[in-house]
Amino acid sequence: MPESPQLKQMEYAHKCIQHWPSDSRKQLTVASKGLPVMLRSQGVAVAVATLNKERKTQPLAENIARWLLEDAPVKTLKPDESRRAAPVRKLLAACAKVDRTAYRVAQREALALAEMIKIYAEAWENGEK
Repeated sequence: MPESPQLKQMEYAHKCIQHWPSDSRKQLTVASKGLPVMLRSQGVAVAVATLNKERKTQPLAENIARWLLEDAPVKTLKPDESRRAAPVRKLLAACAKVDRTAYRVAQREALALAEMIKIYAEAWENGEK
């Protein structure tokens, strides 16, 4: 039976928080709680760039970038495969090149993932690993 997009997203979000570095977990949890609002108000490109700026929140930026470029069921952002770059840089370059509709689809994918990461991060914080 094929895997549903929502189940794939749930598994990805759970895997993300399990692999967050322990020295950054508190900052990542705080950032994940505000991420849905950040994405709605700033857009995926600015939100990811802002998260990537701080060392402690870079894993969250990378999680979103990898999801949108590699794992999301709907991929509207096409990275430039000819360049070797970090996932966040590829995402930002792809965001700059797409039309408004494709960007909005990517934004919805990022927002759905952010909501799921927020749920798992809060559960992890409350000891429900």
